[in-house]
Amino acid sequence: MKIATLLAAGVGLLTTNVLPAEEPDINRLLAKLPKAESFDQPKIEQTLSDARELSNDPAAKNLAAAIKARNPARALEAARSLSEKYPQNAVAQQVRSSVCLLTRQYGEGVAAARNAIRLNPGFALAHYTLGANLAMGGKNAEAMPAFKRAAELLPKNPGPLLALSACATRLGRKDEAATYARRATEISPANVGGWIVLARAEGARKQMDAAVRALSRAAELVPDNADLQATLGMTLINLKRDGEAIAPLERAFQRNSQSLLIAAQLGYCYLKAGQVDRSIDTLKRATRLNASYGPAWDHLGLAYRKAGQSAESLKAFRRATELMPGSAEAWGHYAVELRTAGKAEEAARAEQRASYLRPQGAESKRAKSRA
Repeated sequence: MKIATLLAAGVGLLTTNVLPAEEPDINRLLAKLPKAESFDQPKIEQTLSDARELSNDPAAKNLAAAIKARNPARALEAARSLSEKYPQNAVAQQVRSSVCLLTRQYGEGVAAARNAIRLNPGFALAHYTLGANLAMGGKNAEAMPAFKRAAELLPKNPGPLLALSACATRLGRKDEAATYARRATEISPANVGGWIVLARAEGARKQMDAAVRALSRAAELVPDNADLQATLGMTLINLKRDGEAIAPLERAFQRNSQSLLIAAQLGYCYLKAGQVDRSIDTLKRATRLNASYGPAWDHLGLAYRKAGQSAESLKAFRRATELMPGSAEAWGHYAVELRTAGKAEEAARAEQRASYLRPQGAESKRAKSRA
């Protein structure tokens, strides 16, 4: 059995987001990280020696087979057997910690990782799995020193830094989270995950230009990823940068032409950019994908209006109000088109409906803006 196979469970953690994505509210800062000088230096030779000791053991082979078969219960049983048979072997303890992490046995995983670190203080994966088990168990502040040590031992691997960023985010340390994510992108600029984490961290800090730059970099690295391209495009729309959103949304639509949301948002951006014919074609595609999606009909009505196709515009707006009876904007658009078509009574009723649905004070603001 190869050493690489034996350690796969641990190594894989460094390229996988093992930490939850939620960001609970925590209103206080916790203790600072320990100084780097308080740790021992790495002992690479010991780690290799420990792995060789396990390489032909039947329990190690059972563990590898269980992981390959995606059988977590069997993997945990094999990992426990291996660590109990070799209580002085740091790799055996770390592998148990990794499997505990994957099977959500966090307390046991913490104990196993600490055993591995006691036996080999310079074992980077043990520090990482210690941090991961603590963080997954909700102990983010305690996890950070372990991740920091892993980052020191693995200076070219972004995994520990991204884990630090995740912990800092959940502890409310937004600036610190962005700093760790930025460092991860500096040491591994080709790592897509790092740029995505940085984009989220900058967004949490309300640094939207920086967030868009990070998200754009991620999108450049994987131009064939429709979800990422769409996310970039929709983020730009939210920032009222509709013209810039067209390119990533076009890339997304080329790769996923069955997405209602991508088609609708791309059609909207074409409309805002004055590309009326393309807007109509794309929004019609959106309505074919889902005839019950009201915003696409409303935007299609606006596109037909710009194209001078009043009859088609009226039909689209009518459909929008049927699908979104609580939308003041849709009723307002419909009222304008009804009045243009010479249907004054219907227009008056639509205007009344729109006025009723608008938030209090909106009418006075609209009047001021017209003045």
